Amino acid sequence: MNLFVFGAAYITAFAQEKYVYIKEFNKDINIRIFTPKFIKGSFGYIERQRNKKLAKEEIVEIKSYFNSSHMKYLLDPFKIIFLLIKYRPERIHIEEDPYSIIAFEVILLKLLFSKKTKISFFLWDNLDRTPTFPKNIWKRFSNRYFLSLADFVVVGNIDGEKILRFNKKYNGKIYVLPQLGLNEKKYIYGDKTKRETINIGYAGRLVEEKGLRDLYNAFLKLNCPNKKLIILGSGPLLKEITEWMKILGDMMEYHPAIPHNEMPNFFKFIDIFVLPSVSTKRWKEQFGLVLAEAMMSGVPCVGSSSGAIPEVIGPGGLIYTEQDVKSLTLCLQTLVDNNDLRLSYGKRGQQFAKERYSLKSLSKKYIDIFNERA
Repeated sequence: MNLFVFGAAYITAFAQEKYVYIKEFNKDINIRIFTPKFIKGSFGYIERQRNKKLAKEEIVEIKSYFNSSHMKYLLDPFKIIFLLIKYRPERIHIEEDPYSIIAFEVILLKLLFSKKTKISFFLWDNLDRTPTFPKNIWKRFSNRYFLSLADFVVVGNIDGEKILRFNKKYNGKIYVLPQLGLNEKKYIYGDKTKRETINIGYAGRLVEEKGLRDLYNAFLKLNCPNKKLIILGSGPLLKEITEWMKILGDMMEYHPAIPHNEMPNFFKFIDIFVLPSVSTKRWKEQFGLVLAEAMMSGVPCVGSSSGAIPEVIGPGGLIYTEQDVKSLTLCLQTLVDNNDLRLSYGKRGQQFAKERYSLKSLSKKYIDIFNERA
């Protein structure tokens, strides 16, 4: 099978590893991944990378235009046309929203130059947001028409499946799977029995919707003489977090954001991981990859009820009603007071993560889907 993959998510070598595993498990799949040359992220621009295990031609060197976000970039249409005609892919898998510019470009070129190629999508959207006029007209049309061309759609969470089925009226096959997987060999549960403190950790963007103030207030109420709060990340709340450090002193550490391949080292020092996200009218947690990483490391989790957090954590920790600081404090106190319970949640979460979030497991599921729908 010749498979063309489009999506800004695969601009990093880490994300491309899913397709490394897919190739290893199924030698009959020939993959070409198309990404912009660079893309604007939350904290600056990211340039296209290539995983060392993928050949140069598999991460297609192609011009891109605009590049202001994953919704607003174009790829060189003449290069796409050339490759469509040369390889006649059996499938094009688009990991962008149907109303994005790149989705429009790819589907148009497919209809003109490779009519028999099947289309599929990956979508994260777990809120049915309606943009203002005239964007709302384009979104409604592109969702209905482009999705009607899809052989199947993969969504990252259960809410996304519901929206796709009932709001967007998609009648085709839907699979609920994460977009990215984790290399379980890199996540090792460190020996924490000799540590003098109980480290409560957060990693991610330092923004309002991540609920960090709730975590800080719950930490203050926590009855534990040897507690420590460790926060890792970057964002606009850094100034406020610096003030918390002055108040808490030795009970708090802050570390700037680190490359993704260094994240397993962070979790070696964490006893309880917290994702206290707060939903807004325009956003709720779509997945929370850090939760999967914490569980893969054997770390018990506490998460709010925002979006997909409860389904991601599963048996690996405790859930509280978002913005309920009293409930968050109770969850933390329960785990702080009971080492055996922390170990139990950690082991169950680790097994759950291996089954659902490991690259090995996830890649095999994608192969099954691609083969089933071939």
